[in-house]
Amino acid sequence: MNSFVSVIRTSKLEAARVASPRATENILRQAAPGSPDRPVSPVFYPQGQKIPETRMALTGEIIVRFEAAPSVAELEAVEKDFGLTLVRTITATAFLYQAATPWQSLEKANALQESGMVGEATPHWYRTMSTRQNNDPLAGQQWHLENTGQSGGLPGADANVAPVWKTYRGTEAQVVAIVDDSVEIGHEDLQVNVRLGLSWDFVDDQENPSGSSDDMHGTACAGVAVAQGFNGIGGIGAAPLAGLAGIRLLGAVTDLNMADALSHHSSDISIYSNSWGPSDDAKRLEGPGSLTIEAIRNGTDNGRDGKGSIYIWAGGNGLQNSDNSNYDGFASLRQALAIGATTDQGRQAYYSEPGANLLVNAPSNGGLAAITTADRTGQPGYSANNYTATFGGTSAAAPLVAGIVALMLEANPNLTWRDVRWILAHTAQRNDPAHPDWTANGAGLNVNHSYGFGRVDALAAVTMSAGWPGLGPVRYAQALVQPGAAIPDNNLAGVSSSVVVDEDFTIEFVDITFSAPDHPYWGDLEIVLTSPAGTRSVLAEKHQSDRTAYRYDKWRFGSPRHLGESARGTWTLTVRDGGALDTGTFSEWKLEIHGNDSEKTNLSAIGADTGTTLTPALMLLLED
Repeated sequence: MNSFVSVIRTSKLEAARVASPRATENILRQAAPGSPDRPVSPVFYPQGQKIPETRMALTGEIIVRFEAAPSVAELEAVEKDFGLTLVRTITATAFLYQAATPWQSLEKANALQESGMVGEATPHWYRTMSTRQNNDPLAGQQWHLENTGQSGGLPGADANVAPVWKTYRGTEAQVVAIVDDSVEIGHEDLQVNVRLGLSWDFVDDQENPSGSSDDMHGTACAGVAVAQGFNGIGGIGAAPLAGLAGIRLLGAVTDLNMADALSHHSSDISIYSNSWGPSDDAKRLEGPGSLTIEAIRNGTDNGRDGKGSIYIWAGGNGLQNSDNSNYDGFASLRQALAIGATTDQGRQAYYSEPGANLLVNAPSNGGLAAITTADRTGQPGYSANNYTATFGGTSAAAPLVAGIVALMLEANPNLTWRDVRWILAHTAQRNDPAHPDWTANGAGLNVNHSYGFGRVDALAAVTMSAGWPGLGPVRYAQALVQPGAAIPDNNLAGVSSSVVVDEDFTIEFVDITFSAPDHPYWGDLEIVLTSPAGTRSVLAEKHQSDRTAYRYDKWRFGSPRHLGESARGTWTLTVRDGGALDTGTFSEWKLEIHGNDSEKTNLSAIGADTGTTLTPALMLLLED
């Protein structure tokens, strides 16, 4: 019963708001059919949600634990002062008492706990237990949530979401905004989760973001994140009871519209899921405008009442074009959590771009099975009905992580956006272990340019979140270097520039702003950052690109690969030209290291043991 201690203390406050509590379901009589005259308990729900599988009822008994074996006088004092009757001795320090009524067992357990006379006093509960199956007809196809080998997939190659639903399923307080082409907010498997007043259409300037029937991408993303579960309809989202806001942006993309969309209701929206960006053709260097950058910075600084809005970004689908996620100025933002995609076999999807900016990966299509999720109602859409089994891309991976983050915030609403990144990195699982790019960074974390820190693990992330005390104070260091060095043409030795950082703090993210504006063919250049710990961030690779439209002129790369390392020491940026004829100058680079006070940051893997029992949220909802 220890896991309910905090719940019980809060339940006293909750119960006080109910003048005449009454039960609408007699699960106490079901549990004790031989006692028809026994008083009936009100029905309670942990976590403040009426989930039938979590119903609880008071037995009328109280479990009392003493710090040490009590004397006869101490036991008599408990019975006399609180009007309790001893039922049985459980151990030398634990005893079972009977209150006059079930309701009194709740009140007296609170009072006894607050008295200081005992180590712990908790009501003895009847609890509802059932097998972990849901009644959503498409749930069995959703291997990305629980991969048992259906459709020939690799068992366990999933986001490990299903076990979390025993304790957390999201609440309306954790709102996921799907920023996309549209979201059909009237869809049968989405409409209950929609938070009225938080959605907006920035294309047609109206409240309803449903758009036209030809816009189906956002609806599919919404289903992956928050499709309502356990309702006997369709499938289930990662956070099946979380709130949903639809934000229609694609179709009227301007700097101002992007800024407005990504700051829309930032006090009420927790997570902005973005499955869009520049074309994945590897021919461009393109990112957000100044208004959008400012809106996102303001979101992480001030959103969620100062804890920071959380921006999830699809890493990009251009691998076949030799595209790299670091060429996408949105996905490489420090404030964005960039997500790659893996298949039901646990390997890199054929389209999922590598990049030093990738934080984690998540299951999507590209293997033997795609993602089953909500679709536009009827036709047109991805399919002829209300659901599709063909969705995928990093477009599906991003909202899957968004839903998992909603579960993390339910477990611990005090998480900052920086905490979320830290926890996801530390709890990710090393998928495809034979992949040659895996390396341990200076903090001992496995990291890979194709996979980030690994495949997202919802259970591990939520478990760690529940006990996470928060990162230490923000630390920052920067250096501007102007080497002015010629880049040797078609020479893999390249040219390097180094800078020494004196500050000693724990790294969370590194920004690198690079300039070689007179080099006419940016696709020739390979750019690698090496940290004092020896960890390499490959920021750019030689590839076919547009020869004239784009050049490296104060282009900002981002990398979380050095997370957990110390900032102190020598940082080196190496530039190599892998093709003939085009020459230029390594004119300037800027290093910006963002981190936290290492002395204030607790153990990196605190609470990450996936065998740990999750503590329910601090609330009991009384059924009226």
